[in-house]
Amino acid sequence: NAILETTRIRFLYREDTNKRRSRVENVTIKHVSKESGYSLSTVSRVLSGSEYPVSEKAKAEIIETAERLGYVSNMLARSLKTCRSQEIAVIIPSITNPFYTSIITGVNSRLSESGYNMLIYICDNESQDIITSIRSKMIDGIIIAADCITPIISKKIHLLEKSNIPYTIVDYAPKTIEPKMGVFFSYCKGGELAASILINHGHTNIAFATRSLNMHSRNSRYKGFSTEMSSSDVSFDENDTFISVCDDDFEAGREIAVKILLSPKKYTAIAASNDAIAVGIIAMLTERGVSIPKDISVIGFDDCVYSHMTSPLLTTIRVPSKEMGIIAAEILLDALNTGKPGRKVTLEPEITERESVRYI
Repeated sequence: NAILETTRIRFLYREDTNKRRSRVENVTIKHVSKESGYSLSTVSRVLSGSEYPVSEKAKAEIIETAERLGYVSNMLARSLKTCRSQEIAVIIPSITNPFYTSIITGVNSRLSESGYNMLIYICDNESQDIITSIRSKMIDGIIIAADCITPIISKKIHLLEKSNIPYTIVDYAPKTIEPKMGVFFSYCKGGELAASILINHGHTNIAFATRSLNMHSRNSRYKGFSTEMSSSDVSFDENDTFISVCDDDFEAGREIAVKILLSPKKYTAIAASNDAIAVGIIAMLTERGVSIPKDISVIGFDDCVYSHMTSPLLTTIRVPSKEMGIIAAEILLDALNTGKPGRKVTLEPEITERESVRYI
C-alpha cells in the first residue's frame, strides 16, 4: 500500500507539473489581453517592443501581467511573419584582442537599444566558409572586420547581396572588394601624427617597432610614419625599423627593446605600431634600468586598455574602436530600416597625451 500510495503521489505531482508547464507554454497575447484588460493591439505593441505610443501605466501593467502568467514571446513565429530575426552577425578575427572586444562593445550597445541581438563569429583560417554558414541562417545583417576579408570570403561576399543581407565593414576599406557601407580609420594619418608628435617634441633619433608588415593596418601606420619623417627632413631608413616575427605583441615589444638597446645608434624615442608592443618595450627597458621618458620616450598606437597599465602612463594615438562599433551598427540599422545602401564614414586619429613622451 505504501508503494502504491507513493506511486500515486508521484503520478499526481508529475501530472500537475505537466499541466502547469503546459499552461505556461500555451500562454498567448490573448491571455495577457484578457487578464490585463487591454486590447490585443495594445498588448501586441508593448510585448513586441513597438515604438507606437503607449502610456507608461499601460506598459507597466501589461508587462507585469505577462510575467505573472509566464508569457514567452514566440520569436520564431514573429520572424516568419516579419521576415526579421532581430539578429545581427558580427564577424571578427579574435576575441582576445582588446581592439575587437571594444568594437563588439560598441556594436552591442547600439543594437540592444534597437531590440537586436548580436551573434559573434570568429573567422580564422579554418572557417573560410563562414559566409555560406551565415546565409543558411535567418540573419538580418552582418558587421565584418576588414581583417576577415580573406580572398575566399571576398569571392563569396557578393552572395550576401543575392540573399538581400546587408553588410557593413569596420576598421578599414579592403582592397579586394568595394564596400557600399563601412566605418574606417585613417591608419596612415595616424602614423603621420605619431611621427609629428615625436618630431615636435625635439626627437630626431627615432626607432619604429612593429611585428611583420603583412597586415594592412600595420603597413599603413608604417607608411604614414616614414612619410612624415621624410617630409620633415629627419633621418629615418630601414635600419631604424625593428621588426619582430614573434606572434605575441607583448613579447615582440620586449624582443625589439633589446635590439634597440644593442643598436649602435642612440635612440631618444620609439614609436610602436600598437599599445601591446609599446607595453612590452616599456617593461624590458625598465628591467634594463632605462628611465622612461627621461632616457627614451615611447609612443603607442590604439589607446586600448593596455595604455592605462604602464608606468609611466602611455602616450598613444587613439583609435576610437568603440565608436567605430557604434557607427557600424547605426549604418547597418539605417540600411535595414530604409532598404537602401548606407554610408561610408572615415574617422581621424587623435593623440592621447600621457607621460611616456618628453620634450628634449
